Amino acid sequence: MTQPEDTIQLLADAVRRFVREKLVPAEPQVVTITGVARALIPMAVYTGGTQRLHLVPAYRFTGRFESGESYEATVLALHDDAIAPPPDAVSPVPPDAPTKPGAEPGREPMVDPAAPEVTTSPKG
Repeated sequence: MTQPEDTIQLLADAVRRFVREKLVPAEPQVVTITGVARALIPMAVYTGGTQRLHLVPAYRFTGRFESGESYEATVLALHDDAIAPPPDAVSPVPPDAPTKPGAEPGREPMVDPAAPEVTTSPKG
């Protein structure tokens, strides 16, 4: 009988072999967009421990692949500013943190990949 670790390793090896031998990278697909329409999509929102549905604006694209098959995709139509944390959430990035050139202050912290990882532990 094999150990669980051996079984996991055998499964991982089988998956890697399958991906390498059987899956072929997809060729780029050419789609001709023939139409676009505004839409509203119901999205679940959790507030105060309860779930409600909100209607979220979206665009529905229709078109055809080169092969003639139909194509349809729906994309949310929300600006980045519309997606915000709850008002009482604490930002993980301090507003005065240095940012990458061109980034909005407080949005994208500057990280030095050569810097050592810093960890803290509670004092006992």
